[in-house]
Amino acid sequence: MAGQEMTAAQVMETVIRDRDYYRESGGGMTLSGGEPLCQPHFSLELLMLAKKADIHTAVETCGHLSEQVFRTVAPYTDLFLFDYKATGDDAHIRLTGVSNQLILHNLSLLQELGSAVILRCPIIPGLNNTPEHFAGIAGIAKRFPELLAVELLAYHRMGVAKAAKIGEQQAVFTPPSAGEIEGWLRQLESLGVRNVRQG
Repeated sequence: MAGQEMTAAQVMETVIRDRDYYRESGGGMTLSGGEPLCQPHFSLELLMLAKKADIHTAVETCGHLSEQVFRTVAPYTDLFLFDYKATGDDAHIRLTGVSNQLILHNLSLLQELGSAVILRCPIIPGLNNTPEHFAGIAGIAKRFPELLAVELLAYHRMGVAKAAKIGEQQAVFTPPSAGEIEGWLRQLESLGVRNVRQG
């Protein structure tokens, strides 16, 4: 076991210590995970406390949650870092175990609500570095031109050691070369994605 149980107020006591640094750097508080919105009440309380303290808030999310969760936290979230893992329902179910329909619905909802969103696309060689997926990313960027950016997150092996610590096995792939990553970026640019970058 690592970590400790804390209330939202206790977490904020730690966060507020660095408030001056956030203001100087333009940073703030990011809720990450796992999926932080799987604890919606705690996340909401923490986001509300941060906004009350005038601290910038960001939420990393897979998007596979109820619409109501996003409607509830959106007013207190300055930026959503929203995952887009696979194109097409069959591919998404095969790679993640769930459909991407709810995810796409919530992405559309956040755009309707006027939320700031960066689309984050984890790319794993041999799994989703396909022409179909890159075309899908381009399609999302075209459908939602208000996206602040499209970020490619290249596969790395940092999670392998973490998985071993909790007795889990994680599939290991070969990380892409710098040249491969550059090729992916150029491919998306050729498909009309102008705000793409490596995350």
